[in-house]
Amino acid sequence: MPFHRRVILLVIGLSLFAVQGRSQPPRSKICSLQKQEKEVYVDYLRATASSAGVRVLVTMTDAVRPDLDSLNLQLAANGRGIPPDVRRDFELKNKTTCEIEPIVGIQRLRFISKRDEHSLFKTGWAEFHKKYGKDAEIDSLSRVGFNADNSLALLHVSGGIGPMGGGGVLYLLERKDGHWAIKTQIATWTT
Repeated sequence: MPFHRRVILLVIGLSLFAVQGRSQPPRSKICSLQKQEKEVYVDYLRATASSAGVRVLVTMTDAVRPDLDSLNLQLAANGRGIPPDVRRDFELKNKTTCEIEPIVGIQRLRFISKRDEHSLFKTGWAEFHKKYGKDAEIDSLSRVGFNADNSLALLHVSGGIGPMGGGGVLYLLERKDGHWAIKTQIATWTT
């Protein structure tokens, strides 16, 4: 095969490769949660449990990227800033999503896969409340960032109860007496 035809085929091949790479959505990596992350989830869910209705938890972490610098400035103005190592670990971990295994021992906690969540909400909140009850809420949890000695943890929670009742909150938790307690929090979005 003549040299110029090989060059043309190579250019066409590289062009197709580049187009294919751009047209495909980025793939999320799926990981296993660390033991400490699971402990943060359990303590957070227990501390914020409601007696009103069912809490539905999406079984895939939400790869959120809130503007940590801006949120930290707001918290720091009140003397409650988030240490840099915690923010870095949070940002690094939230580049991937992880599957959340069922958690036992928390009343009225149900689980829904990401796929089932999308399917359920194709028709809207009415279908969600029909399935889980009028007082039900749904939450998605982020991965958890930690400081070097695992005494502080950063968690983002997105949730809702209806079409105009949702929001996100960034929680800084502190390890006390073997459990994670909410130290400070700041809203990241609301509807």
